[in-house]
Formats: sequence, structure tokens, C-alpha cells
Amino acid sequence: MAVKNIKNLAHFIAACSEIQVKSDHTLFYRGHASDAFSPLPTIFRNQNEDPKRSRFVEGESELFHSLVTQCPEEFKDCTSTFDFLVKMQHYGLPTRLLDVTSNPLVALYFAC
Repeated sequence: MAVKNIKNLAHFIAACSEIQVKSDHTLFYRGHASDAFSPLPTIFRNQNEDPKRSRFVEGESELFHSLVTQCPEEFKDCTSTFDFLVKMQHYGLPTRLLDVTSNPLVALYFAC
């Protein structure tokens, strides 16, 4: 995908409006300041550069259970693995989730 040089908010909105989306599809955006950023969930980032990072994937289950054990009240309303992972991500635990939004203005906010 070609990178566009956006000058202002109106130009950004116009560029988003030009994106062709099939009627049965939803377009999602990821707000990041650098187009060189690789859209990988935190748990999978920098594994080749830092061998310690691969421990996150190997010990994901242990990280998951340890946090729930330490803060059970925070997770009492979680009914699915997805619910647990969303809350864990906000606690700073590296997860396999990647923040995306269907609102381009939300993505722009995080990119800035």
C-alpha cells in the first residue's frame, strides 16, 4: 500500500474516504507514528533481537494465570479468554492482541 503524505485533518479524512471497501467487509485502522512499524502483537515483537522476549510466548499460560491469581477481583467479570486478554493488555502484560479500530480518527489520535 502506498504511503500518502497527509497535510491536515481534512486531507486525512478525504484520503480515508477514498479507500474502497467491499460492502460485506469492515475496514480497520491501526494508529502508529511510524509506517515502518510492524503490526505484531506485543508478545511476538522483537523475538529475534532479544531472546528473553521469546519467553513471553513460551510462558504465556504462566503469565496469564499468575496475573489472575494476583488480582482475582479485577478479573471476576471476565467470561472469555478474550475478556481476560483485553484486561491483561491494559495491565501491561504482553498479549497476542493488537489494538485496532474501525474509526480512522481514533487511529489518527494514537498515531499522533
